Amino acid sequence: MTLEDLIRILETYRIQWASILVGLALFSWLYSSLVRPDSLRQNPHRYVLAVVVNLVCVPGVLALCLTLFHFVFLGTNLLKLPILVYFLPIGIMVFSLVRLSAKVALSAIPGFERLSALILALFIGFLLLFTLSRTRIWLIFGGSFLQFLIIGLVLFAGLNWAINRLFGPKPTR
Repeated sequence: MTLEDLIRILETYRIQWASILVGLALFSWLYSSLVRPDSLRQNPHRYVLAVVVNLVCVPGVLALCLTLFHFVFLGTNLLKLPILVYFLPIGIMVFSLVRLSAKVALSAIPGFERLSALILALFIGFLLLFTLSRTRIWLIFGGSFLQFLIIGLVLFAGLNWAINRLFGPKPTR
């Protein structure tokens, strides 16, 4: 199964997909409204919020990457993309994160630091690949597109290592 097959399945079952995403947003809104803010920082609630944040952010980040890829690299008209597959996950992710951040510090949710670092690394890597593609470096390089892609992946890995070194835990002495 390719990513294109997954998008085709989501387009086919768009009502079910939209219901799942809206249900997650409603659950995060209701859960953060009904539970007292001071108890949201305690253990059982923190892990429920961690599951909700991951279930909302993974499709949102994937949709954001795909939308940027279609717009920047392929030059696709954004009006021709299906709203429920490309834009609804991004909106649900933003809504849920804003709503939860108003009730509890997102740094208190287990795993959120890693998720935000992944989002930052993907964004910076995407900008690097975009910059590399616009500089027409392959004309100077003289290699194939696969070699160009490998260079981009090596740059992304180096960037990921640098982000881990920069934002990772401080070494103890």
